[in-house]
Amino acid sequence: MTSIGSVSSPTGATSGSASGTAPGGSATQGVISSLGIGTGMNLSALVTSLVQADTSAQQNQISTATQAANTQLSALGQLQAALSGIQAALAGLRTGTAFTSYTATAAGAAGANATFTASVGTGATAGTHTVVVNQLATAQQLSSAAFASSSSIVGTGTLVVAVGGKSVGLTIDSSNDTLQGIASAINGASNNPGVTASIINAADGAHLVLSSNSTGAANTITVTSSGGDGGLTAINYNPAGGGPNNLSVQTAAQDASLTIDGFAVTSASNSVSNVLFGVTLNLGSAAPGATQTLSVGLDTTGITNTLQGLVTAYNSYVAATGQLASYDPGSGTAGPLLGDATLQNVNSQMAGILGSVVGNSSSSVQSLADIGINFNVDGTLSLDTNALNSALTGNPTQVAALFNGSNGYGAQLNNTLNSFLLPGGVFDNRTQAINQQLSNLAQQQSDLNQQIAAETTRYQQQFAAMDTLVAQLQSSSSAITQMLSGLNSTAILNTPTTIGH
Repeated sequence: MTSIGSVSSPTGATSGSASGTAPGGSATQGVISSLGIGTGMNLSALVTSLVQADTSAQQNQISTATQAANTQLSALGQLQAALSGIQAALAGLRTGTAFTSYTATAAGAAGANATFTASVGTGATAGTHTVVVNQLATAQQLSSAAFASSSSIVGTGTLVVAVGGKSVGLTIDSSNDTLQGIASAINGASNNPGVTASIINAADGAHLVLSSNSTGAANTITVTSSGGDGGLTAINYNPAGGGPNNLSVQTAAQDASLTIDGFAVTSASNSVSNVLFGVTLNLGSAAPGATQTLSVGLDTTGITNTLQGLVTAYNSYVAATGQLASYDPGSGTAGPLLGDATLQNVNSQMAGILGSVVGNSSSSVQSLADIGINFNVDGTLSLDTNALNSALTGNPTQVAALFNGSNGYGAQLNNTLNSFLLPGGVFDNRTQAINQQLSNLAQQQSDLNQQIAAETTRYQQQFAAMDTLVAQLQSSSSAITQMLSGLNSTAILNTPTTIGH
């Protein structure tokens, strides 16, 4: 406070000091250093109490409504997440992809281990096939004659290395005319056709070894040379003849040979994927004459896991709703969605669908109970895998139809869930309404804050004026007291009085 009676801030803080010399403006200038100094009362606390008394009812109403809205918003979010989990678990069942997954099992002859494995992709069909693996596909490998060492000079000129219809031309000169130099030139060529060169130091000397990177009879290696000093002819090789063949065949290039259900099959690769639709055979070793078995069947384990996922998702939903709609009579505490119409609607529709019969009347599989999915007394679901496996073994098509039919559980549940979960659905509309309510409450809080600030300032100004007045009166009283105390009262009483003068 820069002068008596003025207010420097909404909190009522003032400044100055008491001179105590005389009453009046100069005597009381700066008497009050803080609101309440003049009266000796805690006027700041009094201001706060008065403002709270004026606004507490409105503040409590806003706070309570805001907390309730946020609680509702959180509860709806939990319910929405639980329903989304059911919809996600339902996807493969609804579209039918869960029932088009197959597995392949290979069995060797007479109980022996199979010499191949198999994998299954899209389009496979169930069935059993006989397989005889006569020979594996191999990649060609050529070797040069022995040289004294890898640093032995071979020759100079142009070297052309080809395989599988592709080739590369290499210039061999004094910088790379050794056995190791030629190997490095082949491996380092940017347009290498698919040949790897290596040096093997054997007992008889160093050999240049060329290996095709691809299996199959068509992937034979050709090496020709021209120009230079003629020394490169030492590593020439032409499988068709017509030139010096100075490389020896270590491993021949050959196709895999096998029979499937008695039909002869050849493959440049040991991964045979173009014979049985949707099935790839991976050959590990040859077993000529040994009849092995390939069995392709429905992936019952995968289907079981998918259905268990649906059961688990539904049970998570039941647990979540149990908490959201709970009531504790001991404490009187209620869940945020106790009696909520949306939750009751969801529960009613879900139970109605899952408890209905959707299979064809002539089918032996018409309900969830027929595939081992049953309701427990607490409202959760359980899966009997033995009953499910029995249904899948006997009627896999009917089991699939329970979920992917036009009126199956998949279509019904998905349509119902969409009405709640999609934009414009029940949850979206309720969420928007609650967010609008929170926005309105935030504006009410802002308005109330302004009201609180205005009332605080008004009370501070009123009490500051009162405080100043009290301080002035106290200052005047002090001045009079000082003046009277300075007079000699005894002398006044003893002074003679002349009557009549």
